[in-house]
Amino acid sequence: MLKSQQIKAARALLGWSQDKLANSSGVSIASIRRIEGQKDYPKAHTDTLMKIEKSLHQAGITFTGNDNSEGVSLTQRDNRSVT
Repeated sequence: MLKSQQIKAARALLGWSQDKLANSSGVSIASIRRIEGQKDYPKAHTDTLMKIEKSLHQAGITFTGNDNSEGVSLTQRDNRSVT
């Protein structure tokens, strides 16, 4: 499961705003803000988190780590996803 910090880090790697992530994932900007404002594992519907993860993954983000260490990496840049 994604942590809030991973979502923020993924956006930073892509140069995406919260608004860009909201538009890309189909999740409301208010939900993105709420999720990113929480610590560790966000309290959100699984479907919402899956939409965010899918959107970031399609843009080239890989989520890494385990229970003790989580991270993100940019594996490819899909220029069609970035505006």
